[in-house]
Amino acid sequence: MSVVFGEKWSAMVASLQILSIAGSLLALLYLIGAVLGGVGRPEVAARDPMSADRDGPAGLSATRAWGIAGAATSVTFGAFVGLGYMLIVGSGRCSARRGRA
Repeated sequence: MSVVFGEKWSAMVASLQILSIAGSLLALLYLIGAVLGGVGRPEVAARDPMSADRDGPAGLSATRAWGIAGAATSVTFGAFVGLGYMLIVGSGRCSARRGRA
């Protein structure tokens, strides 16, 4: 990082590493939301419990306590919880049941 941006950006390395995980999780989250919408279950994606809180009080508290690394961690945690919710609730709502066509 210091080769491209200089030494003043070296403190951002940890935050960018955390946010790279969040980017991957959010990409999966939006993909699963689109799939759930395509199979007729858009309400599952709309009820993602962390969608409103990614930038809410928890994110603000983490940012105040730990700075930019806290904000990055808050976003990553929210994406992780949202992805888990979509996978668990979405799979239960979209699974094929025996005896139905």
